[in-house]
Amino acid sequence: MTAAERFWLDLEPADTLFFRDHGARRPGVDNWAGSVPPSPLTLFGAIGSWLIHGLDVDFKEFKAGKIDNLLGKFNAELRELDWSIAGPFWGEQGTVYFPAPASAYFCEPNKYAWLIPAEERGLFSSLPAELRPLVFADGKSMSGKEFKPAQGWVSRLHLEGFLQNGRPENFRHHEEDKFSCAETRFGIGVDKDSFAAEDGMLFVTPRMRVRQGKVFSVQVRFKTEDARAKIEQVLQKNNGIAFFGGERGRVKISLRKNEPLIAAPDPAELAQQGRFLLYLCTPALFTEGWKPAHWPDCFNGAELIGAAVHKPCRISGWAQGQGPRRLYHAAPGGSVYFFETAGWDESRFVELLEHHHFSTSISDFYPCAGFGITCIGTWNKGGSHAA
Repeated sequence: MTAAERFWLDLEPADTLFFRDHGARRPGVDNWAGSVPPSPLTLFGAIGSWLIHGLDVDFKEFKAGKIDNLLGKFNAELRELDWSIAGPFWGEQGTVYFPAPASAYFCEPNKYAWLIPAEERGLFSSLPAELRPLVFADGKSMSGKEFKPAQGWVSRLHLEGFLQNGRPENFRHHEEDKFSCAETRFGIGVDKDSFAAEDGMLFVTPRMRVRQGKVFSVQVRFKTEDARAKIEQVLQKNNGIAFFGGERGRVKISLRKNEPLIAAPDPAELAQQGRFLLYLCTPALFTEGWKPAHWPDCFNGAELIGAAVHKPCRISGWAQGQGPRRLYHAAPGGSVYFFETAGWDESRFVELLEHHHFSTSISDFYPCAGFGITCIGTWNKGGSHAA
């Protein structure tokens, strides 16, 4: 989809929120409903529902494809739509936070080590034939120190430093508890006849309470050029109030004033180095699990030689009128893929940046729903000490 308009929305929760995890529940056995941060699919559905209601669109006619409006035609596969999103990300006044790169490791106090592909594949590696094991870029200076993955979030400026340098000296990540905390709520089922507590229907839900000053930030993209004006009309109509997550938690939606811009690396420098990295800003649903079955056409001639990917996250959802969607194991946001590019000139990198630096999704499934948004960065060769 070629977007005519792109802008950012902030969703500020007014109460605790609940996003049920995607694990199976056993009737009569499990009384604990797990909660997870909202996935791109959850946010896409919430914003879509908010717009359908705010634009006075009849959902049945919209789903039947009888109405042509801001959201275009309905498509259950969530591809080739008239609108799409990138997110969600954590935000606050002045910045937006992105998933920490999976190639970053740290020890206290905030000392970081960076993984890169080794010079050779290694004799006893169980990796696929084309991949090399990952090693610390500066193995000698890191020897004897205990490092752990820097899982969490990084500010836009620190993400830019990673993309421009590969292993920046000035870097810091934040754990999830900087942005939210869990708040346990208890509930009971109510008998529809007696209105008394229903036997065996006690449940516990860990809700998400977003910390003061923090919001969910998302970029929305539309084919139509009057999208922003229509969004402003909807905001004015309902005072920016929307409902989000399980049990319809209330949120305040507003247009973000300081829209984040992630600076791209210099294509001439990438051409000189003959390599690049692909960073996942959002989770991606791939046919082969940790990577796509086929990389986009503009990757032709680029060789994937290494990947830093954390454990998969589970993604599902609800298809209106069809029941639950298929459960996917997604490559998580922050995943990093290392490529070498023998023979690429500067024009090839210009094309790559145009299509895949915070632009087109590479997700095999639900590409319009915020999955598979990427950025392009640099990486430099280093030592050969194994991680």
